[in-house]
Amino acid sequence: MLKLIGALFLLLLALIIRVLSVLPIFHRPKIHKKNANEQIRVLSVLGSGGHTAEMLKLLETLFIGEKRNYKITFVIASSDKNSQHKAKAFSTKFKEKFGIDDIKVHLVPRSRKVGQSYLSSIFTTLYASFFSFKIVVLENPKLVLCNGPGTCVPIALSAFLLRIIAIKFIDIIYIESIARVKHLSLSGRILYPIADRFIVQWESLASKYKKVEYIGRLI
Repeated sequence: MLKLIGALFLLLLALIIRVLSVLPIFHRPKIHKKNANEQIRVLSVLGSGGHTAEMLKLLETLFIGEKRNYKITFVIASSDKNSQHKAKAFSTKFKEKFGIDDIKVHLVPRSRKVGQSYLSSIFTTLYASFFSFKIVVLENPKLVLCNGPGTCVPIALSAFLLRIIAIKFIDIIYIESIARVKHLSLSGRILYPIADRFIVQWESLASKYKKVEYIGRLI
């Protein structure tokens, strides 16, 4: 019994050390030289409550500001019909304007509904995480981009899990919604430790948290 406990303790200790070693606070990713011909696969999470409008505006700025070969894939909650329609319109618009391929859309169960208790959201998030992990593995993105909807939590955690088990290092960029002026959202608080870049749009938030970046209004 003591040997088993000792083995489990060492295994747990090794896991903790591994997680700490890949956290952004301890591990700075390598800076790669920009290659205009390199395709950058981006997994972008859309969500209700204004998150989709903000994210699509950010992506529009991304396309206009950089001459890069982006391959965008959207992840949307299966119950979020509004975001699904907006994603389709965005894909059509930018296919015509920039000549990009059709933007693929994956639907996942919602992690947390508006007003849902934190306790029950643990179970719905675990359920959604199963689908999210499959998507991250299938799409093999270079970057996960999210701005606060609950759907982004299992996607980002799945990307971080692949980093822990040394399969792939996926950059995670979290942009807090412009609606968050004084406090981080629940999604923001969860992903704060694992995001490689954590961007806020209000200076008052930047003064509260060491890791965050304030670069002004993005939309």
